[in-house]
Amino acid sequence: MLCGSSSFYHETERSCVFCPSSCSSCKNPFECVDCKPGFGKNADPSVPKLCGRCALGQYLSVDECKPCLSNCEYCNNPFTCSTCKDPFKLSAVGQCVHSCGAYSFYDESERRCEPCPSNCLKCDGGGVCQSCAAGMKITERGECEKCPAG
Repeated sequence: MLCGSSSFYHETERSCVFCPSSCSSCKNPFECVDCKPGFGKNADPSVPKLCGRCALGQYLSVDECKPCLSNCEYCNNPFTCSTCKDPFKLSAVGQCVHSCGAYSFYDESERRCEPCPSNCLKCDGGGVCQSCAAGMKITERGECEKCPAG
């Protein structure tokens, strides 16, 4: 007997039975062939052949949940993180790092490394410049401006 795409033939019941709600097609109630959009296989290791929402530290790739980079809390692909596990900080290129690099500071509210203002070599957590590039001086507002001629 042929069944619709979201159901399978159940031998015991001798009828078509719906697949689990996260499967677009299945072989039986415990094995999805394809997942519905937004769901992936391997989301729950205890039921690896069923589809589910990807867990923390995983991203959805086609219809399979795959691990993020080791220090990622959330990611959308295998190369970049969108948030990091504590105590790591998210760099401007989506990597989780121990500390922000030169010419950047950690923005607590955004939970990511942000660039220091223009011509600033070092800035504090609020983006206020602490040292400027050669030929520049710090203003009262903590910004860098050209030194007066002379």
